[in-house]
Amino acid sequence: MASVDIIEASGKAYLLVWRERAYLWKLAMVPILIKLVCEVTVLSLGLGGDFIKTGLISLPSYLAEGWMLSHFVRLIFLDHRWPFRPSGDMDSDMKKLHERARGVMGGMVVYALIKVLMIGFVAFSYDAMGGIEQMESNSDKEPSAIMFLLSIVMLSGFIWLFRFFWLYIPVALNFSIREYTRRLGGYNASLWLVGTWLICFIPIFFVFSIVASIVFIDLSPTASAMSQFMFCVSRVLVDTLLMLVITAGISHALSGMIGKQAKPTPKK
Repeated sequence: MASVDIIEASGKAYLLVWRERAYLWKLAMVPILIKLVCEVTVLSLGLGGDFIKTGLISLPSYLAEGWMLSHFVRLIFLDHRWPFRPSGDMDSDMKKLHERARGVMGGMVVYALIKVLMIGFVAFSYDAMGGIEQMESNSDKEPSAIMFLLSIVMLSGFIWLFRFFWLYIPVALNFSIREYTRRLGGYNASLWLVGTWLICFIPIFFVFSIVASIVFIDLSPTASAMSQFMFCVSRVLVDTLLMLVITAGISHALSGMIGKQAKPTPKK
């Protein structure tokens, strides 16, 4: 596995999203609308703490977001833009369209599946940790090392599995999953990806947290419906921006790992 400059990969991600902001807005409008409907449904039903029901209701938004990100991945690596622009050669166009559709649909389904599996993992971890805490609280003994050891094991496993959270990227490119995992190599690959994710995630999340704490002062259950709705809209927009930046950053990091070079998009 080649070494990765995570600062450079993250910087390219921010620059790419800014440069392609007009195209990405057009690409993201429908997924944002679907995601907003799902978020409002979860909020109105009061299901914020029910991971499984929230995941099922949000499934259409996962598929829509996977469609958007798959198109974005093909832009990053192949300079393919949506919608498809035919060249006039019917046979060639149909072949290219079929290949592109296979990649986008595959990436969309894999992304949604990853999101559902992550929700299941979080729900299982939450229940497992809660069960251990309950057992220890009912015991007269001091908290044992079981909780600490379990946390270390789960964290190590999470970091190793981190590489598979981005399987939608090679699938969107019609790249073999087996070859993808082979080229990534050992545990270090996940550490590089975690580092890239953090650099892409933290600045946007930090700014949003500060702005939200100033603009949305009262977000308690008794807050006005308008305040909750506006916060929901802002959260959906920021989450979509985060996924675009993170996908771009991870894509550039992976291009150095798996040897599939990302193509710089032309400046406008």
